[in-house]
Amino acid sequence: MKYPRVSLDSIAIIEMGHSPPGSSYNDLEVGTPLINGPTEFTQTSPVATQWTTLPTKLCESGDILLCVRGNTLGKQNIADSVYCIGRGLAAIRARVDISDQRFLIHTTQYLARDFLNNGAGSTFPNLSGEKLRNFQIPLPPLAEQKRIAAELDEQLASIEIARAAAERQVEAAKALERSLLGAAFPDTTPVRIGYPSDSLPEGWRWQRLLDVARLESGHTPSRRHPEWWGGDIPWIALPDIRKLDGLVALDTRDHPNELGIANSSARILPKNTVVLSRDVVVGFATLLGRDMATSQHFFNWICGDSLLPNFLLHAFRCSKSYLESQASGAIHQTIYVPAAKDMHLALPDLATQQAVVTQLDDQLAAQRETLQAAQTQLKAIQALPAAVLRGVFG
Repeated sequence: MKYPRVSLDSIAIIEMGHSPPGSSYNDLEVGTPLINGPTEFTQTSPVATQWTTLPTKLCESGDILLCVRGNTLGKQNIADSVYCIGRGLAAIRARVDISDQRFLIHTTQYLARDFLNNGAGSTFPNLSGEKLRNFQIPLPPLAEQKRIAAELDEQLASIEIARAAAERQVEAAKALERSLLGAAFPDTTPVRIGYPSDSLPEGWRWQRLLDVARLESGHTPSRRHPEWWGGDIPWIALPDIRKLDGLVALDTRDHPNELGIANSSARILPKNTVVLSRDVVVGFATLLGRDMATSQHFFNWICGDSLLPNFLLHAFRCSKSYLESQASGAIHQTIYVPAAKDMHLALPDLATQQAVVTQLDDQLAAQRETLQAAQTQLKAIQALPAAVLRGVFG
C-alpha cells in the first residue's frame, strides 16, 4: 500500500553527532562510551572501544544510529545504551504518539540506499543535517505502523535464525578444509622456515625446498606505460590470489603484453609453477594452469623431478597459519627472501606424494561443492530482509 510521505523531522527527533575533543578520549572506560562511526558497529548494536569525559551529542537506548559520512553512509545500528556520538553519525528517535520506533527502524533500513544516493560528494559522500531532516518517509496511521512493525519483527526474526544456521554451515565447510589438509600430513606443519626438529614417519624426510624446486620472483610492468598493458599474458596480482587460493589459475584480472614483460623484471613462468603470496596477504597459494607472470608479491616455485607441484600446493595451504606467523614488517607483513630460501618441506617419495595429492584433490573438490552450496544458501537468505521490506514499502 502507498502511504503519504512526510519529512523525517516531523515524525522523529534527529540528533546530529559531534565529536568531543580528542584530549578527552580514553580506553579505560572513564566517562561516556563514544561511538564515532561504523568501525564500532556490529550486525545489531555498536561496541564501544573508546570513552570520553567531555560528551557532546548523546543518543538514547533504542535510537537508530545512522552513518552520515563516507562510503558507509546509510549503514545502521541500534543503540543499546546511552552513547556520545561523533560527527559521522546521527541518532534518530520516533516522536511519541506520531510514529513507532520499530516501524521507523524498518523504514530506515529499507531506505538505506536512498540515504546514500542523497549524500553530497562523489569521493566522500556526506548527508547533511538539513537533508536528513527533510528526508521523505512513508507514514501510515500509528496503529498500522505498529501492526506492520510487529509482522516485520516476526518475519525478520525467522530469517535471522536461518541466517545464523547458514553461517554455521559455511564455517563448518571451511573448517572441514583445514581438517582435511591437516590429516593428509603426518602430525606436522609440512612447510617450515629453518631445519625442523620434528620427527617424520618412515619414508618422509625434511628437504630444503631450494634443493627440489627453483625459486623465481615476479614484477609489475610500469603502469606509466599503458601501451605495455591490455595484452594476452595472464599476470597474477594480489587482487587475484584470494579467489585462486587452492585452485588452478587459468586467467587473471590484468594482462600485460610482451612489450611490458620485456621492459620489466617480470618473467613468463611455466605451467605447474606453484605461486605463494609473500606479503600483505601471506600464505595464499595457487598452481599455474598455463604459462603466466606474477607481480613481486609472490614467491614462484618451479618443481624439480622429485616434487609434485600439487603436493607442494597442498603443503603450502596446510601451512598457511604458520607462514602468516612468520611474516614481519612495520608496514606490511612480509616473508622475506632469506626466509624463503630457508624453507624446508616434509617430503615423501613420489608414490606417496601422488597418493596424498589424489586423496586431497577428491576430498577438497567435494568440500568446495559443499562450501559453495552453503555460501549460495547464505547469500539467498541475506537477500530476504530486503525482499520482505520491499514487499511492505515498495
